[in-house]
Amino acid sequence: MFKYPKVCSLHLTTRCDHHCHHCVCDRTKRIDADLDQTVQLIRDFRKLGGIYLDLTGGNPVLVDWLYDVLKVARDENFYTSITVSGPRSLKQKKALLLPNMVRVSLEGDENYTDQNRNVKAYLPAVEFLAWAQKERTNETQIIWTAIPGVRGNINDDQFGSVLKLARKYEAMVNINPLFGGDFTQDEMLNLRKYAKQAGCYFSLGKSRFIMHGGNNPLQPTCLAASTVTTISADGYLVLPCFHNAISKIPLTSGLQAALDSEIRKKFLKIQGRLSFCDGCSIWCYIVPSWYSQHVFDRIVVWQDALSRLQSIRDFTLKSFGKLHLKHPYPDFKL
Repeated sequence: MFKYPKVCSLHLTTRCDHHCHHCVCDRTKRIDADLDQTVQLIRDFRKLGGIYLDLTGGNPVLVDWLYDVLKVARDENFYTSITVSGPRSLKQKKALLLPNMVRVSLEGDENYTDQNRNVKAYLPAVEFLAWAQKERTNETQIIWTAIPGVRGNINDDQFGSVLKLARKYEAMVNINPLFGGDFTQDEMLNLRKYAKQAGCYFSLGKSRFIMHGGNNPLQPTCLAASTVTTISADGYLVLPCFHNAISKIPLTSGLQAALDSEIRKKFLKIQGRLSFCDGCSIWCYIVPSWYSQHVFDRIVVWQDALSRLQSIRDFTLKSFGKLHLKHPYPDFKL
C-alpha cells in the first residue's frame, strides 16, 4: 500500500443552493475554503504523489475562485473531477472547461428533479449540457443518483428521461446508487438492466457489494483513511471520512505533517471497523479501497474494472460518432 493516498476529496465550501432530500450535507454552516491554503494544499498533495483531485462541497460552483483552483490543479497535472448543478454552473463556464470530468447531477425528469431539490435545477442543467456539448473537449457525464423506495426514481420513466437527455447532448450516464440506500433485489435488477444501454456506466461491483451487505467491520473493505485525503472547507484533514468525522487535524503545519500524525496512524488501524462502518457503501471511499492492496472481494474489483472498461469504450465510440451502434436493451423502451 502507498504511504500516502492518491485521491483527494477537496471540499471548497459548505454552501449549497439546493435542498436535496437524499443529501447529508450540513447547510447550517456557510464556510468557504481559503484560496491560498487550497492552492498550497493542491501543490503539497502533488508532491506527496497524489494523482486524482475531486472538487466537492456543498456546491463547489458557488465559490468565485473556482477557476484559479482548477488552473493550479491542471498545471500540477492532476486528473480532476467536479459535480455541478443549478444555474450557478452557467456562470462558471470558463472554469468548467478545465476539469477532466464534469458530472451534471440529475435525478430524473424536470418535475422529479426540481421537487427533489426544492429549486428549479433541471432547466439550467439542460442548458449547461447544451453548452458542454459544444465547448468541452473532456468527458461530461450526467450522474443519476438512483434512489430506492416509494419516493425513489428507479423506474423506466425517470431513467428514460435522463438517458434521452444524455443521448441528445452526447453525455455519458453514470448510474450512482444512493449510498446507504435500502435497495430491493428488483431495484438492483433494474439498475443492471439500465446499465446495458449504450453510453451508461454502472459498476456491477457496486451491485454485488450492496447485495452482500456493504462493508463488513469484521473483514473491512473500506480503507478511507489510507486511500483518500479528505479536506474540509474549514481547512482540516478529516478522519476517518467526511460523512463520519470523528477527528479533524488542523493543517497549520502542512499536509504531510497531518498525514504523518499519530492520530491518523490510529485511524489506519481501525478504519472500516467502527460501528458506523457496518453496511456502509459510501462510494468515494469504497471504490478507492477496492484498488488498494487489501481488498477482500476480488470479484467485486473485477466487475468494477470491467464496467469501467465498458464506459471507456462507449466514450471512445461517442468520440467517433458511433455510440449508438450498440442497440438498446430490448426490454427497455426510450
